[in-house]
Amino acid sequence: MAIVLFLSVILLIPSYAYGQTSTITLLDTFGDYKKGERIFIFGQVGQVSPDLSVVVQITNPNGDLCQIQQVRPLSNGHFITDTAPLSGRICGLTGNYQVKVFYGEFTKASTFQLLNEKYSEKSALDYYDQGANLIETKINSIKELTSPNQIVEFEDRLSQTTSSSNDAVLKLKNVYADLLVLHFDESDTLDVGPKFRPAVQTALESTNYLVDVGILDTAEAKKIDKQIFDAMFYSQIGDDKNTIGILNDVYVQIINADPQKIPAQQSLTYEELNSLLLNLMTKSNSIMSRPLQEQLGFIFARGTGPIYSEELNNLVDLLTKARTLDATLKSDAKLTSMIRAEWDVLRESLAGKEKLEKFLEQKDRVDNLYAATLLLRNLDKVGRFVSSDDQQSELATLIEPRLNDLLSRLGGATSPDDIISVKQEILDMKNVIEISSRISSTIEFSKKNNANPQLVDSFESLLDQIKGANSLNEILSIVSEFDGTINELREKRNPLSVMKFDYEKLKTKAEPAS
Repeated sequence: MAIVLFLSVILLIPSYAYGQTSTITLLDTFGDYKKGERIFIFGQVGQVSPDLSVVVQITNPNGDLCQIQQVRPLSNGHFITDTAPLSGRICGLTGNYQVKVFYGEFTKASTFQLLNEKYSEKSALDYYDQGANLIETKINSIKELTSPNQIVEFEDRLSQTTSSSNDAVLKLKNVYADLLVLHFDESDTLDVGPKFRPAVQTALESTNYLVDVGILDTAEAKKIDKQIFDAMFYSQIGDDKNTIGILNDVYVQIINADPQKIPAQQSLTYEELNSLLLNLMTKSNSIMSRPLQEQLGFIFARGTGPIYSEELNNLVDLLTKARTLDATLKSDAKLTSMIRAEWDVLRESLAGKEKLEKFLEQKDRVDNLYAATLLLRNLDKVGRFVSSDDQQSELATLIEPRLNDLLSRLGGATSPDDIISVKQEILDMKNVIEISSRISSTIEFSKKNNANPQLVDSFESLLDQIKGANSLNEILSIVSEFDGTINELREKRNPLSVMKFDYEKLKTKAEPAS
């Protein structure tokens, strides 16, 4: 067996991989393990090559090969391995283990220690109790934002799931995932431990990006996101095996949907522009005319894409926003209808443009329509809060007069600029309806994670101030105070290993390629 594994390593690792400097970043949460625990590797490679895989090998204290895996990274460079059980004759030896990661000409190494202690698996009852507590916490955090009927439905599902049932934990997982589908907040990922949080956040960010650029449709993205929520559930009840199994499936689906590199917040490369524009051009509802598509084809065929880098990046942004407008403007509400009418006219105009320069002259108008559409989403959220049966009466009472006044003024709106002109008023109301829930969740998390008692007291004081506020402006000042105070809690929620991982990623991007 040792000879077979050794030959596998020789075949998987390129001959030039040895002795090279590293552009591989690892989430170093290794530390000490007990016999029977499972280990996995999460990290990021600096530059993705379609023909390369990440090779991970783990060797025991005697230098024997314990585990070897070959995985493909996401197109943004992140990768995750399956779990390796630390048990048995080779992988269960007490002592220091070495982890080596190979990617093309680059290598990265780390170590962990296996203690002479046996890991105790949690019982099904332990998983059940933690899962039930997790769901109760989530239900309580969204009561102010969700209709009573929906809350009752989830409470009934929870109460009907008994610990004696063989599939109790599975049912709890489904309840939790459905809760996040109903009301997911980015703060939910902060409740995931540092071992899994970066992998979860990366997966969610990737699906969100792929929807924005039109590579992944919303329905498929929701299916993947629900699997990510499943992984979040298992990670928080301590079931590492199921967590990693689901995350591996998620990463494979994202890779299959997007084999090209996901860019950071920067200009796309020539190859990325080529691939992304081809994808957008071939959509059945493309707004680009045939002559314009032919012009783009000539640009890439002649290899002059880099010369048009700025124009092509602007084109991708315009087309992405156009797809959002097509998919979003469905309501018959007056303001939405106004934007849709302008978009229909502008869309027809764009479809008649035969030159890239003329096409991009309309980008400012598309940007305006897009900005106004996003503001209407927030305005609709405020309206639903005020008119719902489960709203906080104090907040609704404060918001409703301002909302009615704003809607009255917008009743005479004749252009997207009229909506954009009241942007801050809309965002202020949105922030007000979110702040109470945010502070309540923060208090609960702070207590659960033994945060500084003075910090908890300060948050509870802020919540009392909101409940007793006499004006919207008073609450907005509390929002500002909360955002300033939250920095201390973020340090509590982001252990050194996660901060180090984020720092090394940024450091790698900042260093010039050798």
